[in-house]
Amino acid sequence: MEPITFTSEDALITYFTKFLKTKANAVQLDGSLKPTRNTGVVATFRFSLDGKRYKLLGELKREAIEEFLKIAEEHGSASFAFKTTTFGGQSGITLSTHATPDTWWSPIWVTKAKEKLRDKAA
Repeated sequence: MEPITFTSEDALITYFTKFLKTKANAVQLDGSLKPTRNTGVVATFRFSLDGKRYKLLGELKREAIEEFLKIAEEHGSASFAFKTTTFGGQSGITLSTHATPDTWWSPIWVTKAKEKLRDKAA
């Protein structure tokens, strides 16, 4: 299954608000009712401050989604909810209110050459 693609972090607000209402018992983004390890990519989005695409993993916890929405509302923009960082030698973003990616970790989306060629041909 192809990941959902969002053009900006602001588009996440609409999606996450709907997700929290329609999946009231889900504890993580993949809809699981119990916490489970899921490093599969559910969605990607473009971070407006650096123009790069980042992954949202299935194991992203409900609490992190709620905190993202709270930060975005407090600051009036979803872009202020994130900061770029490096974790385990990999570039990504985390919530701006955390020193470490303990609740939210979105690694950078690396497009493979094969995918770029496919997209150009389409």
